Amino acid sequence: MLKKCLKYDFKAIFRYWWVASAIMLSITPLGAICLRLAILNSGTNPEHFDWEILGAVLYFFALGAYSVFMGVILYIRYFKHLFSDEGYLTFTLPVKRQTLFVSKLLNHLIWTAITSAFIAAILAFVLSLAPSKHNGTILLDVINAILEVFLEAAKHSASAVFALILSILLSLLTEICACLLLYLLITFSCTIIKKARVIAGIGIGYLAYYAFAIIVFIIVFMASAVVSNADVIFANGLSHPLLIVNTFLITACVFVSFVSVIAIFKSISLLEKRLNMA
Repeated sequence: MLKKCLKYDFKAIFRYWWVASAIMLSITPLGAICLRLAILNSGTNPEHFDWEILGAVLYFFALGAYSVFMGVILYIRYFKHLFSDEGYLTFTLPVKRQTLFVSKLLNHLIWTAITSAFIAAILAFVLSLAPSKHNGTILLDVINAILEVFLEAAKHSASAVFALILSILLSLLTEICACLLLYLLITFSCTIIKKARVIAGIGIGYLAYYAFAIIVFIIVFMASAVVSNADVIFANGLSHPLLIVNTFLITACVFVSFVSVIAIFKSISLLEKRLNMA
């Protein structure tokens, strides 16, 4: 039954995704050209209004809007299928509440991965046409910068590489946790709060999401700073700084995982107790 629910949810999102993605694909070549021209013509005529810069800015704004749109669609799908008039029919199906919730969660993670991969692909195309100051492209500069981070970490020790891996893992776990918290808040607002329930759930959820994002950014930034300056830290007399960083990152991963598990069980519990659709 989970497979059927997941297939139904996947199709429901696909009809929005392909339209939005087709629009992004159609304007991507124009955005790439505008970015390339903006870089090539930068500083050539200060008094001339650079339409290519405006075009590049609008393209990246559209890319951000596309990402937000897909996220909002996924959360609206969760609300409509469980708490709107459509929910009356949903809860008459011979499907367990946890199956419905797991289907929504897996569908969210799948489409988030698909959307992220799509954005990464078109960004790679755009940056591959953008010239850089090093006689290459910005895409090559980005790839080289990422490789340099891992190579710099590998120079210190395996613990430095492990710290970077933990930072990436923490970022992924936080994304999942933020999604689960928003699901929990939507479920809570639709079962407890009677007025403005959607606004309350999604509004509070996005506040929680950005709070988590800021916390993780600070943690990852601090970990990266320690990894990059391990020699200086050692020279100042602090022993085993990477051990401290890794312990901190592991603790953060365990905490975020714990919050995620609590959010899952609490959401399912609220769904099980729900008798009437508001």
